[in-house]
Amino acid sequence: MERPIFASRGDAGKQLAEVLSRGGIESPVIAPILRGGLEVALPIIERFSAPVFPLLVGKVGHPWQPELGLGAIAPDGVLTIDDVMRQRFLVTESALQPVVEAQRKEIVRRKAMYQLKDENLAEGRLVIAVDDGLATGLTAKAAGEYLRRCGATTVILAIPVASDQALTVAEKQFDRVVCLAHSAEFTAVSRWFQSFGQLGDRRIIDLLARTEKPANGSG
Repeated sequence: MERPIFASRGDAGKQLAEVLSRGGIESPVIAPILRGGLEVALPIIERFSAPVFPLLVGKVGHPWQPELGLGAIAPDGVLTIDDVMRQRFLVTESALQPVVEAQRKEIVRRKAMYQLKDENLAEGRLVIAVDDGLATGLTAKAAGEYLRRCGATTVILAIPVASDQALTVAEKQFDRVVCLAHSAEFTAVSRWFQSFGQLGDRRIIDLLARTEKPANGSG
C-alpha cells in the first residue's frame, strides 16, 4: 500500500546521502535528472562535495494522456521508446512524433534558460544519477545510456522510490541501484511524499546556483 514515507524530496535526498556515504564510494560525479532529481540530489552533492553534471531528459508521454510515459529523450537527443507500451495503447509512430519534437524543443529551451554548459564531466568517472522516483523507469534508462555514451566508468542510480517493474529493469542497466522503497502496486511517485510540488524554471535555476560552491570546491 502506497503511503507518504518522505517529508519532501530534500528529506529523501538526505536519506539517500546517508546510505550512499556508507557504500565505499569515492570522488563521484553527481548527475541529477532535472527537474525533480535536482532537489533530491542536493544533500548528496553536499555530502560528497561533488561536481555536478545536470541531465536534461525529456519525457515522451502519450499524445492524449501526457502523464503516461512512453519514452524519453536523452540530453544528446537520443530517443528511447517503449514499443511494447506504445503498441499496447495503440499509439502510432506518426502520432508520437509531435510529442517527440515538442520535447526536443523544450530541452533546447531549458538548456538555454538554465545556462547549462556542454562540458562532459562523466568521462572516466564514477557517476551517481539521481531522480525523485521511477514509475516506468524510461527517463532513468535514457539517462543511464547517455552517461555510458559520455564514457562514465561506473553508473549508479540513486532514487527514493520505484515500482517493482521499473526497479527490476534499472538493476539490469546500472552497475548499482540504491532505492529506499519499492512496491508492486505502484501508481505515482508523488504518493510517497508528503510534499511534492512542481518545480518551475526559477526554482531549478536557484537550486543549480546552490550546487556551484560544492562543485568548485572539489577542485
